[in-house]
Amino acid sequence: MNRYRIFQSVNWLFSLLLALWILKSLPFTTILESVSGLSLSQWVLWSSLNLVIILVYVQRWRCLSVAAGLDIKFSLLFLLRQAGQLISFITPGPQFGGEPFQVYWLWKNFSSPGTLAILSVALDRFFELWINFAVLLLGIVILMLTPALGLTDWPALAMALALIILILSWS
Repeated sequence: MNRYRIFQSVNWLFSLLLALWILKSLPFTTILESVSGLSLSQWVLWSSLNLVIILVYVQRWRCLSVAAGLDIKFSLLFLLRQAGQLISFITPGPQFGGEPFQVYWLWKNFSSPGTLAILSVALDRFFELWINFAVLLLGIVILMLTPALGLTDWPALAMALALIILILSWS
């Protein structure tokens, strides 16, 4: 058995152990209680809304990939994005983690040049981060314009978020 096969086997074993640890740590009773309270119409509504959002994200990534010089089918990017999201979900820490996997698969399975694979994923994540901060800033501005709440510290937070968005836009 060569070194690559040993590394691959150890990697799969570690991944399986990590997945088992995550599954053991999940509060299944709380999840089941929350989910069982949903009606069929709520299931359809929330599932449809989530699917639309995922499809929009994949289309954005496809447009950015084409602009970067990679022409990969929508369905393949959909699967790759979901695999990256799964890795981000099961690994501890912030919701980043699947990006190296996505870059690797773009490079390995789709014969994309490494620089274009990195550019494609980086642009997609950049826009996602920028949009998240912009929506957060919009929410803070709406809260600031609601005088009934009586909140006083929001302008400083809004300025900090606006500064982050400006820095992201400038880079």
